[in-house]
Amino acid sequence: MTAEEYIQALRDLMRIDWEDDVAEEKRLAELAEAQGNTWSAKFHRDSVERLEAMDKPWEKPMPVF
Repeated sequence: MTAEEYIQALRDLMRIDWEDDVAEEKRLAELAEAQGNTWSAKFHRDSVERLEAMDKPWEKPMPVF
């Protein structure tokens, strides 16, 4: 495996993990809303906003070796 392939594999794993986190927070927000728990729903929606606003290293250009 080359360094570029290794870095790409790590980037893919980070992106997949991030996408899973966003999906879980959205699911929890919807569940809280369905249960009428507005505080919890807001907490999870805010978590989604923070995740979406974070720096995403997998979107940066690949380093040159």
